[in-house]
Order: sequence, then structure tokens, then C-alpha cells
Amino acid sequence: MSGDYANASISFEESVTAGRSFGYGYYGLALLAVVSGQDEVALIHLKQAIDKSEVLYQKALIDPEFEELRQTQAFFEIFK
Repeated sequence: MSGDYANASISFEESVTAGRSFGYGYYGLALLAVVSGQDEVALIHLKQAIDKSEVLYQKALIDPEFEELRQTQAFFEIFK
């Protein structure tokens, strides 16, 4: 991502379109949203990612980018 959030967003959106069944595009969009301070959007994309992939489910639980979100009840609601 390296600070080029606009191009990263486009790439992740293309990834969602091309391979939405894997969840990685959604995960990337969640990361972009969280670093942009858009917690609700991050949770929406993260939910889509973890529903698609057990690997991403586990990764989201420990990813340092989601540390602040892990302090909220809303974060854990998406894992139910």
C-alpha cells in the first residue's frame, strides 16, 4: 500500500471482482479503510473476507492493523 491508497483501493476492488471467493480483495479493502479511519467500512469488508476464508479469519484476529478495532464489540460481532 505504501501510502498510495487510491491505487491500492483500485487494485483491491479489481481483486474482489476477479476472485471474490477467496476474500483477499475484501481483506485489502478492510486494511485500507482502517488506516483511513473508516472503521464501519473496514468491518463490512473484513466480514466479507472472513466469511470467505478461514485463513483470513485467523489472520484478522491477530493482525496489528486491526488492533484498535479489536477494542470494540463490533469487531467481535462479525466473527459470530
